[in-house]
Amino acid sequence: MALGVAILMHAINNIANGVPFWHGMGKTMAMSAITAGITAGIGAAANGAFSASTTVGKALFQAGLHGIVGGIMSSLEGGSFESGFAAGAISSLVSSGIGALGETTQTANGITKTVANKFGQSGWFKATMIASAGLSGGLSSSIAGGSFWAGARQGVIVAAMNHLGNHFEGISKKSRLDKEVDAKYGDKADTQAPANTNTVNEVSELPLLKAVRSNSGNQPFTVDSKNEYWPEDGDSKAITVIRSDMKNSDITYFNSSFQSYRTLAQIILHENLHAYFNFKGYYAGLLNNGYSEYKTIKISEYYTYSLCKSYAGTPLYIDFYRGQAFIHGQPMSHFPFLTTKK
Repeated sequence: MALGVAILMHAINNIANGVPFWHGMGKTMAMSAITAGITAGIGAAANGAFSASTTVGKALFQAGLHGIVGGIMSSLEGGSFESGFAAGAISSLVSSGIGALGETTQTANGITKTVANKFGQSGWFKATMIASAGLSGGLSSSIAGGSFWAGARQGVIVAAMNHLGNHFEGISKKSRLDKEVDAKYGDKADTQAPANTNTVNEVSELPLLKAVRSNSGNQPFTVDSKNEYWPEDGDSKAITVIRSDMKNSDITYFNSSFQSYRTLAQIILHENLHAYFNFKGYYAGLLNNGYSEYKTIKISEYYTYSLCKSYAGTPLYIDFYRGQAFIHGQPMSHFPFLTTKK
């Protein structure tokens, strides 16, 4: 896209100056491709050196490098270093500013991450960033005595190949469950949820959770709002206990599960995936095939955390890795019946 825009701008510049639109096109394509490659590398380096979110330090770091690259490329094309530096640096700062407008933070289960907000997920975000970078690059170049179109081309490449190409690389994209929570609860999504059975029933009606609960046999649950966490370990926000029939389960949600509607949704998903594991006979099957109860529980955690990460974007904890060690890389996309003793 950036290369196409660069070619279009070169053609417009040629027409405005009364020369054939293809004049110098080969050189422009080559220089634009080189610039685009270097620009993408700057974005990757910035994401590696700084946090995923936009910060002043990250913005200045990128602007400085883009300015130097812009100045060098302008000199190689017969322009001045100053005009190229101005176009690269200013368009990068403007792009960083637009990028910050497309971010927000989200906290659930004690984990804070940077995500794209509604504007950041829209087509207007991309259009605004590219247009602003192109205009600011062109104006900066003109003020510094260079070509408006050369500066605009530089600005578009900076926006497209760095700030758009890398901006959300380290920023978490909203998971399916996050999208469903946001659609239903809006601004309330990250606020305290009432600790009662009605709230669990209400949140469980989210499409993903409803499907998981149905496939796990719609296992019963209780709410223990008197205890913040499971008294046995003082850490678990909820527990799922398999019954003596080795198929059905009882789920208990403690007060800490209700930190927010988003947190509760994630925990409902987690616990009902445990219930699914039990309901489908995988728990009993592992025990019957020589697995210890400890290994069976950890394997259940492995699959549960794997699917929660896929559908809810939640992080992987130590129990995931313990389970992974026990099954030595078995597929995560389903719940296979494991028969090899370990």
